[in-house]
This record gives sequence, structure tokens and C-alpha cells, in this order.
Amino acid sequence: MNMKKKGEWIRQAYRVLQAFPFVQGALYYVEVCPSGQQSGGGVTRFIHALDLRSVNRGAGPDALLKRNRFSFFPIQGLFVEKGILYQVFGKLDGNLMADHLYRSVPLSLAETIHILKVVSGHLVRMYERREFTVIHPQNMILSQDSVRFLYGGPIGMLPKRGGGNQPPTPAGEQQREEPLDAYSFGALAYIMLTGASPVPGSVTPIQSYRRDVPPELEHFVIKSLTADPKSRPRVSDIWGWLDALPLNTDFEKKKSDPIYWLKPDKESLETYLFQFPDSSSQEATDPMDATGWEGWEAGEVDAGPWIKRTTVAPTPSVRVEETSDTSLSKVEPAPLPEQSTKKPLPQPKGEQVWTSKDGTERLKEQPESDRSSKPTPLHPVKAWLSRRPVIAIATVVALLGGGIGAYFLNAGGLSADEAEEAARYYGESVKSFKDHHLDEAITQAQKAVKADPKEEEYLIYLANLYNEKKQHDRSINVLKKGVKTAPKARVYDSLSVYLLMDGEKDEARDAVEKALKLDPDNPRFLYHRGKVYGARENYDAAAQALQKAVKLEPDSARYHGMLSYYLLHTGDIEGAKEHGEKATQLEPRGAFYWMKVGQAYLADRQKVYHDGGDSKKNRGEMAKRTEVAIHAFHQVVSLDPKSGQGYYYLSIAQYFYGSFSASEKSAQNSVRLSPKIAGYQYQYGVVLQKQGKKKEAKNAYEQALKLDAGNARYEKALGEFQKQEKKKKK
Repeated sequence: MNMKKKGEWIRQAYRVLQAFPFVQGALYYVEVCPSGQQSGGGVTRFIHALDLRSVNRGAGPDALLKRNRFSFFPIQGLFVEKGILYQVFGKLDGNLMADHLYRSVPLSLAETIHILKVVSGHLVRMYERREFTVIHPQNMILSQDSVRFLYGGPIGMLPKRGGGNQPPTPAGEQQREEPLDAYSFGALAYIMLTGASPVPGSVTPIQSYRRDVPPELEHFVIKSLTADPKSRPRVSDIWGWLDALPLNTDFEKKKSDPIYWLKPDKESLETYLFQFPDSSSQEATDPMDATGWEGWEAGEVDAGPWIKRTTVAPTPSVRVEETSDTSLSKVEPAPLPEQSTKKPLPQPKGEQVWTSKDGTERLKEQPESDRSSKPTPLHPVKAWLSRRPVIAIATVVALLGGGIGAYFLNAGGLSADEAEEAARYYGESVKSFKDHHLDEAITQAQKAVKADPKEEEYLIYLANLYNEKKQHDRSINVLKKGVKTAPKARVYDSLSVYLLMDGEKDEARDAVEKALKLDPDNPRFLYHRGKVYGARENYDAAAQALQKAVKLEPDSARYHGMLSYYLLHTGDIEGAKEHGEKATQLEPRGAFYWMKVGQAYLADRQKVYHDGGDSKKNRGEMAKRTEVAIHAFHQVVSLDPKSGQGYYYLSIAQYFYGSFSASEKSAQNSVRLSPKIAGYQYQYGVVLQKQGKKKEAKNAYEQALKLDAGNARYEKALGEFQKQEKKKKK
């Protein structure tokens, strides 16, 4: 299904103001216009669109008009145009659950229990009525005392799983859908209680975040998130336990409560709350044939404020057939949206640790493609935009009348119209970028900034777009102007990152210090302070910044990994080992973290050698440390087979261990992958010489000197090699 764009028409009666992906299909915010006139006098609606081929033909779509109004927002009318089934909602009153969670998690225990009680109660009653919904915060509207869903209806009619990756659930499939609901319900509960999205297969206990959660509730939540659907509790059992709890309507978090100070994990939240798989829907197992449905409508379909047609047309005759489809015999847990295969939104690229000509490590900021089998965590600043798709912006902009998003629209002194205009430019820019129209995306982002120069999101977004064109100076200019109109911590922090990328270390330090003055306990800003001081080679200050970041956010592999790097530079080998290993425990597929572990153990091996010499006892201690280093570097090259640096250090560790043949192979791989790094050529020459391969060793030393002319170590190695050759000839 091709999503309509702003300004396009639906049924010549609805002009699209904004369009964005949804849990299934698309959601449009439209102006109702009489008979295609350009203005409808301000009457607006939300319309949901779904490919008719994803609707099972065994049930008539007009059954959606009869879905329970206690659980669902009422559908005002239905119609079909060009093979698309449109559902017209009435006015939506309330607050989008995703927006509420993004601004408020972790919630108080009382509010969490209230929401879970309402949602689980809805699910139990839906099972009894043979209805379904999708448990996702973007599909939920929160009112003062209840929660209602937008998408859903009779079981078997509409597709359930987001993105169309699974066929719709045939009637009678409650037993298979309840475990999926339990998982989604558990993920929702986990986020409300912890402020973080659960990681499949490695769920951090809730008790590590807060101590006020009853053990029974934590048990239900954690069990709901297990990979095996059969091990998950029944939703009816969860609801029964929740419903028996006493009523508590005091939802406010108190400053005396520890969770008041618990900071949410914004990056994982944004991924869960605002990202969806591709919104195109797969054909149903028994799809409706669009032929004969064109022009069909049911319920009240607005043609404009002056023309309203009330029609309940007869459902076109359909033949119900038995199906032997067994594609749902295996239900895969999918608690989090999959990553889109489309180009991500613009972002400054990640940090890169590289080896200089002399073989030593340095840290720099520059674009780097992600080559590992699993992406390593994005740099905090650089993850902002990739986590904020069109739906988040459009939802905040569009729901003006119902109060949804009013918090954002009215902040900063702009009128609703001005805020809407700026946000629309922003949404159009995001869409242009996703369509690979970078110049148009920049133009629209410039308009957004001009319309609302105090909105930090627009400023940072425009700066990141310029970064996509390698125009760092323009990124910096945008943010330098931005800190004058919007002197906010995030803007200063982002400016610091770009200044550091541009080599302006002093200005970068000043900017990050201003960010921390505004928000002194922000671990992300402390991380950037560490990067700035690390670039200035003030490793003690860098380590101090990361140590504070780790205390504030102890479950961040990124912070532990960088702290390990800086501690190693300060000579604190034990600390480097400790935090490197902690990083690998938190993110076992992070090649960078395994690299830090291996380097720390190699440094420890050298320390043992210098402290005690080559005694028998010391040889045993050195061998133990070298074995750990070899294991760590094997992990690096396994996770990132194109890491020349990984093979380089693996070769060194294998050489120390006496595995010269393996060391030669690793060194060969390092120069194959990174032939222009002198240190790798030198290591290759050392191993070749040890193996007696003199001609090849000489060539490797010469290559090292060619790449780094005048290097004393390489000149000495080549000189001694040549002396030995002359002696043998004499």
C-alpha cells in the first residue's frame, strides 16, 4: 500500500494534512472538505487505511462498526476506494499513551497498576467477545480513568501483527494469540515500571530499578517476556491478580520516592514507542477480492460539514471457504519492532578507535560503517534522529482538538498554528529524507527551524542533515545560532559533539561544560565530556567523567567500554579489565568492548613481565593473561571479520603465547584488511622473521617504513635484519 502524501485527496472529500505509519497500515490526519473544495472550515478527522487484500473475506468489514465502544474508539464510518479500506474515527479525546510514557516513565506503582488493570480487563473481555487488538502504546488513547484502542475488531477479520509479517489470525485462534498478547502486555508493564525497553533474552530484573514492585507483579512481567510462548502466564490470570488489588488513585510520583529520580532509557524507549516495521500489509490467507467493492461504504461518511451521507450498504456476497492453512502453527515472539531496511534518519556516525602509523591507538570521531554482524549501540547524541520516525511528530502535531500532544505544541510560546506549521515542515523533511531526497529534507528542516527557532529537536535535526552532506561547518553554525535562541542542554551537547568532530577541542569542552551546568547528572553529557577530555589526552579527567556516568547508568555497555579505554591510558589496568569485562557482559556482541578486554589483559601480561621477569612462575601468570586476551580478540574478529585491528592484536597475543603459525595468519589478515597501516606491516614482519621467512619479513619491514618514513622502530628492525644477512654472506 502506497502511503498518501500531504495535499492528496481521499474520496475527493478528505484532504490529507499529515500521514504516518501505524501498527498496521497507515493513519491519516485529514481535513473534511465539501465535495473536494480546498477548505473544509476546520473540521478534521483521523482515518485509518488498510489494504483490502489483508482483510479476510469471511467477515464483512461493516462488523467493525459494532465493535465494543468500551474497549475501542468508535468508528464513525467505513468506505473502500481503490482497493483500500478506510475507517473514519470520530473526535479522539485523550492522550496518546506513547507520548505519555515518553514524558513520564517510570510511572508510579499506583498508575502502572491502574493502566495494567484496565488493559488486561479489556483483553479478557475481548477474548470473550472474540475480538482482538494490538498492545502497543501508539494504538492506545489514555483518558482520565480509562484506556481505549484505535485498531482492532473481530478476530480473524484484520491482520494483527505489525508490518504484515504474519497473516491475519483466523477465527478461533485465541489460544495462539494470547501468548503474544502476554508478551506485549509484559513489555508495556516493564517500560512503565523501569523506564527502559526489555531486551529479548536478557531482561534485567525490575528489582534492580526499583524496590516497591510486589514480587508477584514482577514474576508475572518477567514470565510474560520469556521466549517460549507456552511458559508465559495467561492474561486472564494476570488480570485476576491485578483486579484483586485495592484501588489507589494517587498517581503522582513523590520526591521522597526513589523512582522520582530514576532516569528513563530514552534511546530504547524511542525504539519501542516510535518505530514500526514496514507498514505494508501482506495478503490475508483468504483475502477479499477488491473487485466489486469500489465505492462501498457503511456508517456515517462525512463528505464535508455541509454534506453528510448516512448509508449502510449491503455487504457484497462472499463465499466462505474452509482453509487448511497452518502457517500460524508456530508463533514467534516479536515484542519489539523490527528495524526497517530503509535508510535510517540522519545522524552523526559512531566513535571509531583506530591505530595510527606507529601502531598506537587513538580515538577520533568520524563516519564509520557498521561492519559487525549486529550493530553496536549508537552514540547517544547520534541516536536521537534514527529513533524518531514520522509517526511521533505527526501524532503530536495532528491531535490538536483532542488534547493529545498539547504539551509539546503549547510549549515555548508559539500559537498552535505556528507550532503545527513548524512540525509539519519537520515531518515533511523526515519523509523526504526517508525517500532519499536529502536537499529537499534540508530545505524543509530549514523552514521548521525558521518557524520555531526555539525547538531543540529541529535544530539538532537540521545539524544532522548537514552532517549527511559532510558539511560540518554548517552543522556547527546551526547549533551556534541555536544555543542563542534555545540555550538548552541538548543543543550545547550536540554542538560539543560536532565541534569535536571538527577538531575544535577547546570550544567542544566549553560547550559540553555548559550542557552539564544545565543538567549535571546527565550520563550522556558526562560521556561526551569524557570524549572531549580524551581527545585532549587528559585521560584522568576523561576517566573521572566516565566513572560518574557509570554510577548514574550502571547498565550502559558503552560507558563501561569507554571507561575501560581511558583507565588503560591512565595505567589503571585492573580497572580497565573490570569495566571492559562488564561491558561484554552487558553487550556480548560488541566487538569494541571485547577489544578493550583483550588490550587490558595484554597490558597486564606486560606488567607481570616487567615486575617479575621471565621466571617460571611469571611465565605461568603471563600465559593465563595471554589466554584471556586471545579469547577476547577471537571474539572481536568473529563479530567483525573485517577488523584489521582485531587481527593485529590477535597476532600479538598469539606471538606472546608461542603460537607463531597462528600469529602469522592473523598478521596476514590484518595487512590484507588494512594494508596502509604501518604497525600492521611491522607486526607481520616480526612474525615472518620468527618463522624464518626472511624475504617476506624484509618486504614487510620495507612496507612499514614506506608508510611511516623515519620511524625509529621500523628502521632499527630493518637495519638489524640487514646486518644479520650481511654477516651470513661473509
